[in-house]
Amino acid sequence: MKETQVPLYLQIVESLHKKIESLDCDLTLPFCTENSLCKEYNVSRITAKRAINELENEGIVYRKRGLGTFLKNDLTNYLNKVDIKHDIGSNNPIRKTIPLIIPYSFTQGGILLTIKSITSMLSENNICIPLQVYTPGIDDERAIIKQLYDNNVDGIIYYPSSIIFDTDILDEFVKDNKPVIIYDKPHDFPQYSKVVCDNFHGSFLVTSHLLSYNHKNFCYLSEFHPQDVASVNERYSGFKKALSDHGIFESKFIKIDNFNIDTPIDFPMLKHIVNSLYQDNVTAIVCENDKVAFNVYLACRSLSLTLPNDINVTGFDNNHWATMGSSSITTVDQDFSLLGEKIAEILLQKNYSPKHIVIPIKLVPRNTTGHINFDKNVTTDR
Repeated sequence: MKETQVPLYLQIVESLHKKIESLDCDLTLPFCTENSLCKEYNVSRITAKRAINELENEGIVYRKRGLGTFLKNDLTNYLNKVDIKHDIGSNNPIRKTIPLIIPYSFTQGGILLTIKSITSMLSENNICIPLQVYTPGIDDERAIIKQLYDNNVDGIIYYPSSIIFDTDILDEFVKDNKPVIIYDKPHDFPQYSKVVCDNFHGSFLVTSHLLSYNHKNFCYLSEFHPQDVASVNERYSGFKKALSDHGIFESKFIKIDNFNIDTPIDFPMLKHIVNSLYQDNVTAIVCENDKVAFNVYLACRSLSLTLPNDINVTGFDNNHWATMGSSSITTVDQDFSLLGEKIAEILLQKNYSPKHIVIPIKLVPRNTTGHINFDKNVTTDR
């Protein structure tokens, strides 16, 4: 640590504030531990503990015994108090301000990689990308977009929390010839730009991969109903299309209750679901994303089910959940950096016009898919 009149623990707190503000963190993993702070800043355990206490008093973090210190899910108030700008390292006057509007679970689905890619490409074009974090819900999103419009920003990049968003306010931007880019959420509005990954084909590919191992009894497991979230709707449609192409017209769909971006998984409930599926001779569980797949993987291990011998599991996104711990989950890779590049290219058009861009995906086979024993005799509860 640098020598200054500021106490060491406050220097650490200041450094950790900057880490949060730069988005260099992940809400799903421990933010720090006393040991990690001692090693990183070369301080005593007492100093490290005092720094963590300060963050806890500020309402930024909470502790889990034996695991470490985690950032709170709802960082909206904190992030909105600081001037978070990925400003681009230029000394020239900023010519445009185009906010990026995202839910507070900003590490979900690779958004961080997209942000870094956007700001890297805009670094020489004097475009400021302020970050506007919202609590998911149509009312909060509508209010934020209206406020930004009233503040005369030069356009918006918007990650809606659901399939429903307020087109009336967005159309005001369009009337002023200001870009509206909907990020990673499929839509059919020609007046707005769209940059999304090919969710339909990705799910079609991973389901076809399972069909190549002669699976017949499938379940689709999701945090959301397809009618509520456009990306889930596309993924589920790709799943159903792959099955119907192979003459399979019946499968299970299960929405996991109380399992979403705001609350932790009800693991006993999930374990019960997985056990019931196994008892019903379901051999392949296609999960909406890697987070769901990882928790299903843990449930299978808890039930002494081996993957892929007893059951197959797949995810979607190819983020850290797919390889967390000892997991090695078959998934679909989305190029989130390329998403950011395409958004930047839209903004850098000499004469802006709406673009609808679909980013290709690729299958990533791993250890949770393969041949199983279809002659297994399921007779005992696990």
